[in-house]
Amino acid sequence: MCASRSSGPALSAWRRHWSRTMECCGRRGIAEEVKQSGSPLDVPRRVAFVTALDGELLHDHDDGTRAERQAAAANTPEVSCTCPQTFVVPILQRHAAAQPSVRLHSRTRLDGLAEHSPQAALNVGEAGENARRLSGIPTGPEVHTPGVDGEWLREKVRPPIRHGGFHRELETEGLALGYRYDDAPIVVADGTPVPATGVMTYTQTARPGARAPHVWLAEGRSSLEDFGRGFVLLRLDPTADTAARQAAAATRGAPLQTRDSNPAAARAAWAAYGAGLALVRPDGHVAWRGDAVPDDALARIDTLRGA
Repeated sequence: MCASRSSGPALSAWRRHWSRTMECCGRRGIAEEVKQSGSPLDVPRRVAFVTALDGELLHDHDDGTRAERQAAAANTPEVSCTCPQTFVVPILQRHAAAQPSVRLHSRTRLDGLAEHSPQAALNVGEAGENARRLSGIPTGPEVHTPGVDGEWLREKVRPPIRHGGFHRELETEGLALGYRYDDAPIVVADGTPVPATGVMTYTQTARPGARAPHVWLAEGRSSLEDFGRGFVLLRLDPTADTAARQAAAATRGAPLQTRDSNPAAARAAWAAYGAGLALVRPDGHVAWRGDAVPDDALARIDTLRGA
């Protein structure tokens, strides 16, 4: 990313493929290919703020290696991976072209896209705050002057970068993983309070509308691996009867699969989802949760499919 003003410093940094993006790649079976095309596990990712690509260093942020980030990850099986766009775009194109229902349109312009949600407003607001912080950096042509003649201004520039919240633009797990569709018409609300929304920090929740939490259901298998091809009924309580839900989905022609957790992982998974059953949409967001299939299972399926 490079942002600059005509007389001010250019702030240059590698941009990330966020954990959420890598989760989508994992569901599509291309995560490993993206990783192999990206930075190796043992290469540290450093973000440099410089006056120009060949200019003076202002600040250096070390984000650690992908292996270190993976070891520390608690909310996702797929940590962010630095992969240049020139490598990842062909991977996406090959995968998309292999799908029978997909047609690729090159040199096509998107005239408009709108989403009206509190989360979208939060994203726009955060972008505005990033721009405001950037505009507050001291500036002047001297910042590009080598040696002591420009160092006095660079010393004024460094503190706002180090302590002015610019790391918020780099550490946005709350925005990436916390995207929710609170009380959307195609989810079944459960009456629980709306969780707080953060920018940098994220706490998993299975409240309907939220991203389905990542839990290890078996050795090396995340709950997220089951999502993306249709509706999934996650059965964390092995005694729960799901026949009525499956019958309702079959009646409406809605693709629904039931997945059971490993008994050894059931307690942790149940705690993460807050219920014995959770129905997850193809986009990986929770549509409904509860401890038993409701009597009006057919009406609930109609709600989830937008009928």
